[in-house]
Amino acid sequence: MRAYGVGRRGSRTLRVAVLTAAMGAAAALVAPVVASGAPAMPDPRQMSGIPRPDPAVPADQLTVRCLLGGFSEPAVGVEVTLAAADGGPPLTLKATTDAAGRATLTGLSAAVGRLVKASAVLGEAPVETLPMKVRADMGSRVLLVKGATPAARGGPPVSPNVAPAHQGAPAHGASAPSAGDVDFREGVPFALPADAAGARGPGTLVVGLIEPNAERPQPQAGQAIIVEIRPPGQEDAAPERRETVPDADGRAFFKGLTAPAVAEGSTIVVVAHVVEGEPPRRSVPFTMGATPMAVVFTPSRMLDERRPAPPTPTKAVTARPPRPDAGLPPGVLLGQAIDAAGAPVAGLSMVAERRDMTGQRRRWTATTDASGEGRFEGLPTGSDGIYSLIVERDGAPFRSQIFELIDAVGVRAQVRTFPISNDRNLLKSAVQVEVRPLENNESQVIQIYEVFIDGEFAYWPENEVRIMGAEGAHALQIMPQAERWLDEQESAPFATLARPIEPGEIVQLSTAYLLPHDGEAEYEWRAPFPLVQATAVLAPELSVSEGADGPGRAPPHEQGAAQVKLYELKVGDWQEGECAAGGAGCTTENWPDTGAGVDFTVASLPTSAQWGKQLGVVLIVAFSGLIGGSLLFRRRVSAADALDARRASLLERIAALDVNPGAGDAAARRAALVAALDEVCRKLDSLRDAGHNRGA
Repeated sequence: MRAYGVGRRGSRTLRVAVLTAAMGAAAALVAPVVASGAPAMPDPRQMSGIPRPDPAVPADQLTVRCLLGGFSEPAVGVEVTLAAADGGPPLTLKATTDAAGRATLTGLSAAVGRLVKASAVLGEAPVETLPMKVRADMGSRVLLVKGATPAARGGPPVSPNVAPAHQGAPAHGASAPSAGDVDFREGVPFALPADAAGARGPGTLVVGLIEPNAERPQPQAGQAIIVEIRPPGQEDAAPERRETVPDADGRAFFKGLTAPAVAEGSTIVVVAHVVEGEPPRRSVPFTMGATPMAVVFTPSRMLDERRPAPPTPTKAVTARPPRPDAGLPPGVLLGQAIDAAGAPVAGLSMVAERRDMTGQRRRWTATTDASGEGRFEGLPTGSDGIYSLIVERDGAPFRSQIFELIDAVGVRAQVRTFPISNDRNLLKSAVQVEVRPLENNESQVIQIYEVFIDGEFAYWPENEVRIMGAEGAHALQIMPQAERWLDEQESAPFATLARPIEPGEIVQLSTAYLLPHDGEAEYEWRAPFPLVQATAVLAPELSVSEGADGPGRAPPHEQGAAQVKLYELKVGDWQEGECAAGGAGCTTENWPDTGAGVDFTVASLPTSAQWGKQLGVVLIVAFSGLIGGSLLFRRRVSAADALDARRASLLERIAALDVNPGAGDAAARRAALVAALDEVCRKLDSLRDAGHNRGA
């Protein structure tokens, strides 16, 4: 699978970069406060077996992380067992650790209020947790480390009858030496390693006010930070309050939050005045133990976004093409909807669509069952009509290949589906533009536009998305490689997206059109998706006078005199405007408000009519990859071949209209198609008269 690299210029900051910066900002709290006496990295065995209730974990779950040593040594494929620890009815749940050493035990709702223990065999010896109480309001995390014993865990023992609001002991990597081991969220406490110099000793709470950005964290100093302390049994009484302000690094320190200064088991809440004029923000209630703790707040709430877990690798499958099945009677279509891993998807709307020789369409509907299947019976058979199977998931139409229902047997067809996202920021795209002069002061533009989306979701908009030509474009046509993805709109300077953009596939949204010029052609275009690369392809006698990021260069595969020159183009920042979702309100007037802009000027275009017999070669370039912003080229297609293909397409469309001449504006459409066909034929004659051979 080919992947796109992030462009050097003009690309929007990706969400993952923002979150990485956010985690780096929070991780700054873990760094030593003083230059001398840097603390040693914590021994994970000291954290083993100590549970930590976490509001980020669903109430019916327990996450157990197993290590064979340090945090970089996960125990993979280990069975973790959860058993009762209170002498009550037997309870046994099991799960296996993944590549990160984590096992998730689910289904604890029936055990709320009970004491349980988790255990695993690490190395040759079993390791278990302390007894922990299953809570109704949140789940828990816990760490199990090879070689750990109850004596090695450190810290005071956990009473089996006490369930803290948010236990202060480190667990599940909460005090790991890197940000990657901590699930930072605003207002959720996490454990810190002890500081040998004493700045973060037992009973110390560090509160950070930090604004992350893509380059470095920005500390927020001066806002008031308050700690509210409520001793056990005094939940209705007024809390003890301690107040301070962050230092120049955005950190506030509260010390001595353990016995005897603070009653053991006291509930602590941090109240932060983060943004002037906004209500104060409050942390999750928690208790302090001997382990130092930290809480982070950020004005923009970037840390509210949970760090997504790495996706579980799955073997992608493709849908099987429609095929006859002797086990099905004639006129029967058995369709199946699957997901990316090949598993059936139930409860989806399924449509069998038939189009006959007259262009008429008929549709039959079904709903997929537990096997992902929908059955259609009594469908018309024969070669006078073709079928396609459409499965709608989250409002997006996923389609099969076209097929026929023959008179002898039925057919099985499969459609692969994906969950849908309408977030255009998940996509990356690249454009390559060839501009060649024509007669009558027109230029021909071949706009090779490719889009890629990675991950688990397919893209489908809530409203129509239009693939536009440059401003002033006319006679727009869809390129053959894009016909699967785009619907052509008669006489419109745009095409519309026809089906979801599926992950892992480079999708062609390429078009060709005419653009007027007066010796200079101004190309002003907005990509509807975030753009990582833009390139212009010109004949050597032409040049980009404005909008290029450097001089033209020869393609890497050409030797000697270059037949074309490539210009890397400047890409404007991605902008979300009123036209972001397309649709009826998306017009040529407001389209420039949305997307990533590409503006450049082609100079030295001839203005005489002598270029009529020198129709440029239609350079159809299919990207073989975008790695670090480089483009590779395929062999060019001759002008005669391109015109022949265009002529065949026009003949097919005219024939379809002739079958049903009374449909709508068929007469006007036929006249336009005949005129276009006449122009294509004249250009073919011109090329052949000039001595151009087909396929040259």
